[in-house]
Amino acid sequence: DDVREILAQYPFRDPEIRFLRRNENEVFAVHDGVERFVLRIQRPAEGFSLRPLYGETSPAVYLDGELDLLEFLRECAEFPVQQPVRNRMSGRITSLPDGCAASMLTWVEGRAIDQLPLDRERCFRAGHAAAIMQSALAGCRIPARYTYDEKLLIRAGEEIVRAADGGGLPGNFAFRAVKVIDRLTARLPRDGNRMVHADLTPSNLLDTGKGIVPVDFSLTGYSRPEMDIAAFFFCVGDKRLEKSFLSGYRSGGAEAPDRELLDLFLVFQAVLYLACQHEKYRRSGTLPSLCADWDARIFRPFLAGNAVLPR
Repeated sequence: DDVREILAQYPFRDPEIRFLRRNENEVFAVHDGVERFVLRIQRPAEGFSLRPLYGETSPAVYLDGELDLLEFLRECAEFPVQQPVRNRMSGRITSLPDGCAASMLTWVEGRAIDQLPLDRERCFRAGHAAAIMQSALAGCRIPARYTYDEKLLIRAGEEIVRAADGGGLPGNFAFRAVKVIDRLTARLPRDGNRMVHADLTPSNLLDTGKGIVPVDFSLTGYSRPEMDIAAFFFCVGDKRLEKSFLSGYRSGGAEAPDRELLDLFLVFQAVLYLACQHEKYRRSGTLPSLCADWDARIFRPFLAGNAVLPR
């Protein structure tokens, strides 16, 4: 019913809807004749909270900033960029009675590379696409975007403590996670930040047949370029594929990343996942195995001063 209420506010003739996924947004494909669109409602999945990112700011403010960014990219990007579709009132954002904000975007045809064989050639092209995207974002200065800094880390730590106090996280693991956040806060670079995608996972990279295209800029914000590479590595976890990604990244004209910063931002990714999705993992029953894996593979080595990524 909510979806149809939103669609009625757009000049569609006979739209058909299909559910796609639900993470930080509830996402639908919309078919209207030969045209296709993406509808996103700011309604996270059960157990998924972006409170550590939003802080006290309304999520709709960040949605508005994301749409500004997409329109910025339209003028300078060398790849297809989804664009906001305006409703009957010429607005880019449509609000539901419960306060949730929704946006409609144009469609980019392709398949997410996490649904395809993730081989070395595809990872090379993904790295090349990351470099091209970062070059396009380099001159972007939009206020209503996230800043991946010590303040965000402090909010993430507060969420982890709340989860432990409520029994949603093992106490010893949560204690180590907070120590990791303290170490990250001390080591995080204070300068050199620029606009990055911040969620450049294989599910947000489409293989269009002509190239690989980044989508879903909802978590974009200010950080170092290594943040994007770390997001990809965090999901892949294969040294050979990571090496191919870096070769493609350099082929796109980007500088080789700083290995220590790569380590730092890979740990940052783990902290963000934990703070935002611990309840989702608990409900799915995957939390115990995830805690054991991240503790052994990421948190303990980092606290011991060892490399997290294999050299």
